Amino acid sequence: MELKEQKTDKEPPVLTSTDSNNSTENNDLIYPENTLIISEISKTVLLPYKKSELDNLDDKSIDKNDFIKKKYVVPIEKYNSPILSRFKEAFKLMRNIEKKSIIEAIDLGIELSLNSKLHPAIISACRNLDELDIYLDYLDNNQTDKFNCFSIKFEIAPLLK
Repeated sequence: MELKEQKTDKEPPVLTSTDSNNSTENNDLIYPENTLIISEISKTVLLPYKKSELDNLDDKSIDKNDFIKKKYVVPIEKYNSPILSRFKEAFKLMRNIEKKSIIEAIDLGIELSLNSKLHPAIISACRNLDELDIYLDYLDNNQTDKFNCFSIKFEIAPLLK
């Protein structure tokens, strides 16, 4: 896969591929499916989505790319304070998605807030606690390349000497 030129400073990078199974070509979607893109260049984070989520939209007149941009593209400033962001995202995952108690949410929030190797956007990208547990296991073993619940791409500005 390769990165295309960005149209504006605030849009996440667009990945393209010559693979005919790629959803970006087959469905005219400019955002890659099931991919977390953390872009320091465009100052945005594209959270992973599934094509099935778009197919279930009630209003078929909604532009899917606009829907993705509104729901799945967030400013990277949301994660400026990594410790606080990890806590908030873990708390939200436990309370809103897993429907766990406040105590369990706080417990996970504190535990993950201290994990400096974990980017808070990865917590946001996880659809459930199982995905997060799988990622954390791979992270602890330095094998994050084996994580396959969604793709993770980092776009970092080049260092100046």
